[in-house]
Amino acid sequence: MPVFENIGENTEVRIAAFIALSYMEPSIGWWTRVAVSTWHEPSSQVANYVSATITARAHGTSPVSKNAARVVHLIKPPVTLSLSHSASIFFQDILSNCEVDAVLSIGWLTSAKGLFPSKVFLRLTMKAFFGFSEETKAQIGQGEINALIRRLYGLLQIESHKDARGTEGEIVQEMFGEILEQLGFAHTATKSDLMIYLKLMDTVVALPILKDYTQVIQAAVTSVKDSFPHTGRETDFSLVVPTDLGLPFIIEYTSDYSYWIDGTSTGTQLRPAKTKSTFTFIFEVSVDKTLLTKTLLPWSNKFAVGAGVHNAHAVILPLKGYFVLDTQKHEIKLSIEAQHSSKVLLKNSHNFPYTVVTGPFPTALHPQQSDYKKIRITKEETFQRHTQALPDIYGISVESSWSGDFEFPLNLHSLSQDLDPFTPSYKSWDYRLEWDPQASTTKSITITLTYVTSESSGESEELVQVGQETQGAADFGDFSQVSNGGEQEFQEGSRDFQEIGDLELETFGQQQQQTNYRQRIEKLQEEVMPISGGYVKSISIGLDLQGSTSRSYETVLTWAVGSSAGQHSTKIHFTIISNPPEGTFEDPHAICFDVLVLKPKFTPLTTVEDLLTSNLQTIIEAQIYDGVSCKGSPVLEGQGYLDASEAVINHLKEELAKECDPDTSHLRLIDIITSSLYDHANFKAQWTEDYPLVLRNLSNHLNDYFEGILFPLVSYDHTATNPEHAREIDATKTLDTNHWTIRDVRPHLVAVTHDLKLPALIEEFLGPAQMYKTFIYNYIQGRTPSKCNIETTKVRTYDGVSFPYQADSCWVTAVLSHSGAEETQSYDYVISVRFTEEWEVRVLWPWAGFNYDITKSVLLVNGEELKKGDKFVNFIQQETGSLVIFKRLGFLIVISDKLTIGKPNELIGNINGLCGRLDGEKRHDLVGPTGCIFTNPSLFALSWTTQGEGCSLFSLRSKKRGVTQYQEACPREDYIPTAVSHPNVVYDCTQWEYKERTVGNLICDAIEPTPSCKPNCKKTMDISKDLNYDCKKLVSTQTEAYCQQSQGRNLTRECHPHTLLTTYPASCVPQ
Repeated sequence: MPVFENIGENTEVRIAAFIALSYMEPSIGWWTRVAVSTWHEPSSQVANYVSATITARAHGTSPVSKNAARVVHLIKPPVTLSLSHSASIFFQDILSNCEVDAVLSIGWLTSAKGLFPSKVFLRLTMKAFFGFSEETKAQIGQGEINALIRRLYGLLQIESHKDARGTEGEIVQEMFGEILEQLGFAHTATKSDLMIYLKLMDTVVALPILKDYTQVIQAAVTSVKDSFPHTGRETDFSLVVPTDLGLPFIIEYTSDYSYWIDGTSTGTQLRPAKTKSTFTFIFEVSVDKTLLTKTLLPWSNKFAVGAGVHNAHAVILPLKGYFVLDTQKHEIKLSIEAQHSSKVLLKNSHNFPYTVVTGPFPTALHPQQSDYKKIRITKEETFQRHTQALPDIYGISVESSWSGDFEFPLNLHSLSQDLDPFTPSYKSWDYRLEWDPQASTTKSITITLTYVTSESSGESEELVQVGQETQGAADFGDFSQVSNGGEQEFQEGSRDFQEIGDLELETFGQQQQQTNYRQRIEKLQEEVMPISGGYVKSISIGLDLQGSTSRSYETVLTWAVGSSAGQHSTKIHFTIISNPPEGTFEDPHAICFDVLVLKPKFTPLTTVEDLLTSNLQTIIEAQIYDGVSCKGSPVLEGQGYLDASEAVINHLKEELAKECDPDTSHLRLIDIITSSLYDHANFKAQWTEDYPLVLRNLSNHLNDYFEGILFPLVSYDHTATNPEHAREIDATKTLDTNHWTIRDVRPHLVAVTHDLKLPALIEEFLGPAQMYKTFIYNYIQGRTPSKCNIETTKVRTYDGVSFPYQADSCWVTAVLSHSGAEETQSYDYVISVRFTEEWEVRVLWPWAGFNYDITKSVLLVNGEELKKGDKFVNFIQQETGSLVIFKRLGFLIVISDKLTIGKPNELIGNINGLCGRLDGEKRHDLVGPTGCIFTNPSLFALSWTTQGEGCSLFSLRSKKRGVTQYQEACPREDYIPTAVSHPNVVYDCTQWEYKERTVGNLICDAIEPTPSCKPNCKKTMDISKDLNYDCKKLVSTQTEAYCQQSQGRNLTRECHPHTLLTTYPASCVPQ
């Protein structure tokens, strides 16, 4: 049995077998069988990988794509590409132009232990001249990356929230331990012996299991250093005999590469959550590529002449500095400087065509020096250029030297039009970058990265029904800004983002340390914190150029998220600050960008009927400020909206009116709001004379770029006269074709774009849901449900397995997270549920010391009612049910006539219980606390049942006898290798031989081998096929000896190629 078709084999092994087979040019029959198998494949990950591979390859141009295109209609449609589903994608001509063609394929295998894939495959083939190609293969595999991520996140959570923990930790820990003891819970997962390995071509780098990031960095440096210096060469030859010349040509393509890394590092623990590392670092890499065509000149004493192109790149980077990581304050500081004051050639690259005259061809016992001559189209000094690569304000002396057959490319776009810098080209150029630390006024560069977050539950956590009338932007005084030049006042409790800019710029003339960065951000967040509750997050990147003239720059990105009156509000504030040089009286300068986005609010309690009667409009407001500070009037203001027409709503109503299951027809609320419902968009912008020149140039450049792309679809009216300093864009989508018509009104023209198909990455986010929800649902979850539903008669697990269930008054463990490791103890919790007259839920979180007892009407924390402003839990009541959000644990619970438990993405593959294992596989989802695989749903539910008040202990013990007996000799998850389950696959019965046949007076030898069966083996069937043979005439020994004596030389037998029908076994198997 083939490894791929053995459903008892490990899923990753099966997928690897499929990858190998798919590149062996299998028959159309194999592709058909594989395509059909996706409908009944027990492993959803294997089925999705096969479907995604066939779908992607069906749109390519390679030979493999032809068969894939013929069977693509037979496959089970793959889910949206996401980290939760194994997949493979194939890009054809992704980097192609007139000189280079490239094919890229990438695939990943979903990990059963977290979001980070267990393996990532990358294959890149780049083609050069004359059909030569370079292939790069990389494979990344990991065993414990997800565990490391959870440990780091757990340590950060413990450090950040240790002061907010409850005082009854020991009591809750005892309750948690009692549940584990009653269940007899046992860890069945085996740990990997590797944390990560990287296979690049034939080089393998592996890292062992480590506990923290410092060990990871140290092991990575040690592993890399041990494999350097590293050199390699790839060579390809082709022999060509043109019929018009009759001279042989040899074409040679050679690629040489080498890289080397060296360095030292020493770490110092400044305090428990702060470390400092001092390092020295040298990195050097070079790539050499040569393409040569040469031929023999028979009339020139067997000399050969040739022509070719040579391309080379070299980079060297010697640095020293220190690195500081503060996990408590979420700050990173990196300072670098040159290792010495000598000049450093950072980059050296050149490309030139050449001619060559070599010695005797093709080889010689005594090689002679070849004579090379470069070819230049112009004189060397024609396009020479020597200048500083960086502006003077940075104080870093980096000299750029250029000499070539064309002018120095000013940007990457112009560079790509002339040549591909990594492929030999028939143009000559030489480029050098030389760093002179001694001539630089800046001696060191310090980069400070600061992350600050704050959160508030607000004065009210009341949710408003989505069906209410949507409020206007002015109702969100805590986020929005009135657009009239700053003359109007704001509602009470709100702050204009102009004032936020003042907070960022109030200390412009001074050099800031990282603590000052943080203090300014914290003050900013206090001002923008929504009154109704929400969170504010900021990322600051500070750049300090230290030397004889010190300068500093800073960028601050702040986003505030809150909700009020049926809407979600997101305010984004981005500032670029340029501080004056130290010791000068120059003015600072800042550019500030403000964007406000108001979207309709949807909760897990919202119904589809509420959606159809709500206002789905998204409102957008934007401002740009430029000057010494962000105070005053904006230089640009913009207002816009996205909306769904009545036609879209009517279409939804028609689909919902059909009698179908929403879970199978993808008409759930989350499916609808994350779809591209919007079919109308409008945006207006007005700017002043003070609009910065750099932004004007950027706008003009973008206009030219998009006009070039959309030229066939655009019509222009240059006779129009419209208001100055204003622009309006109105877009409408045709529902039948999903194509857009865009009308762009500018001061002196009107441009109309017809039948525009938007890129999928843009189209997917044109829905009423928040962008992060759309991203998670599409690219993390693959548009599949992320919840566990528990009803009184049935259960649907996280992975989609449904089974009958009879709820009673005994507690059943729905979700259990328990790793047993101290570093991840903050993740340990248990969710128990039962049904009396209503649903009751109990959540034990031993690390925080909290016991949550929840019903539809009340939430008790350690026996007391939940207080307002709780940092860990939100409790929201509505008529149809209650919603509990566990903010630190990352999941939610909806209590109505049934229970819905949301999926915690951080714990993929690390939970157990009635809701399954959350590992992406339906197979073996019903696993008990001791690792037994259940096929009886009743026994499975009983295995997770524990005693408690209201539950008859005698009755429970009687019911669980069957569970105890089953667990004594139960099947467990265990993949049996194909070599063990099917030993016939291992024994090779086939041997290969070149057949020899006699045909008349000819002796014929096959030029390709055919199979034959070894002893103790038998053939399955015979195959007859025409094969090519080399045949020679039979000559008698006497005749041959006479000819050799008379002619004084050896007799060369004449070759007669033949094609003969040959019969051989199709395959061989043991007898």
